Amino acid sequence: MNKKQKVLTICALVAFVAYLVLLTYDANTVAIITLRRYWTADPNREIGQDWELTVPALVLVMLGVIYTGLFFLLADKKEKR
Repeated sequence: MNKKQKVLTICALVAFVAYLVLLTYDANTVAIITLRRYWTADPNREIGQDWELTVPALVLVMLGVIYTGLFFLLADKKEKR
């Protein structure tokens, strides 16, 4: 890792931790995954269920994708072998 990647990694870690702290501030936790269940006309028979990410989880995924992209963009052009 070069110096730019180290600085980026530290900034990303601070951003991730700060965001997670904001999600759990004042003991109000935010759901990361929600479960939806689908039912038939008969209330005792479930068709299936569906998992989905909530907005806070999507923000974490987006931060991870941005971090990964910047990490590789800031890499040295000449790799040491």
